[in-house]
Amino acid sequence: MIKKSPSTINDVARDARVSSSTVSRVLAGAGYVSPETRSRVEHSISKLSFHPSSIAQSLRRQKSTVLGLVITDIQNPYYPELVRGIEDAAQKLGYSIILCNSSEDSDREAGYISLLASQRAAGLFICAQSFLKRHRTQLMELDTQIVIVDAESKNDLFPSVLNDGFHGGEMAAKHLRECGYPQIVYLGREQDWHDSIRYRGIIKGAGDLEVHYFQADDSLESGRDVIIQVAKQIATPFGLATHNDLSAIGAIRGLRSIGIDVPNQVGIVGHDDIAMSDYITPSLTTVRQHQYHMGAEAVSLMDDLINETDTPPHLTVSANLIIRESTTKI
Repeated sequence: MIKKSPSTINDVARDARVSSSTVSRVLAGAGYVSPETRSRVEHSISKLSFHPSSIAQSLRRQKSTVLGLVITDIQNPYYPELVRGIEDAAQKLGYSIILCNSSEDSDREAGYISLLASQRAAGLFICAQSFLKRHRTQLMELDTQIVIVDAESKNDLFPSVLNDGFHGGEMAAKHLRECGYPQIVYLGREQDWHDSIRYRGIIKGAGDLEVHYFQADDSLESGRDVIIQVAKQIATPFGLATHNDLSAIGAIRGLRSIGIDVPNQVGIVGHDDIAMSDYITPSLTTVRQHQYHMGAEAVSLMDDLINETDTPPHLTVSANLIIRESTTKI
């Protein structure tokens, strides 16, 4: 008896009367596919008993099906949903992930680049702007596809999937202005100053209100320590927008330690909507990013690049404002 060859993604595409890229998006659960088309593709997958083959992908690309994923700090609660979105979508398409926690250590980062090169990695996701800045030359020399995830890429060197940072900043500042806070403080990171997309959004949303910029890193401790110094320089009331939720939560702790009331004297808007934001006191008003969806979209984009499928080089995932107890009308 002649053994039937396994079905391929192209077989599914032909049977469902769609492109192979559409089949990839259905498998990854990322990117828009109409319900009717999705149903037709899923029917063809079941009918043909199709399973993504990592071996076939490796042979076709002459590379492994390994994808690298670089993040800055595995302890930051922002990352789990993003990583899970990437891992889930990658697994569906037959890829495996090597997670690289850079810890802002240049030597460690260089070691990861060497490791991924030795593994002939099919692609690399970079979720760390400082890593991108430090190793730009080496990355450009890598024989692998690179997708930037939620990190601004200067001069559009690499394809990217980003949150809508401008709109997120605009929403945060506009909300603080509409609450009645007469001035706005922004706690941003070093790379936010002057040319950050989010900072430009803050400026627009603030309208005619004065915006004071202060630098903090992404940690609870930095948010606490910096806001204590800010409170010595800026008279209350004011609105505070932060680069991430950890800085905002640290700021709440810092303000309470010096007797300043949140939200009646200082209203605070974070950014990310990590799980603990809804469980602190007061609960945190924040800009919700959709990390899981962003990760899945990044895998879909990566798969298109590896398979040389036409695809937009830059994708933006929308954000929305979640209003809780750390802001109020004053």
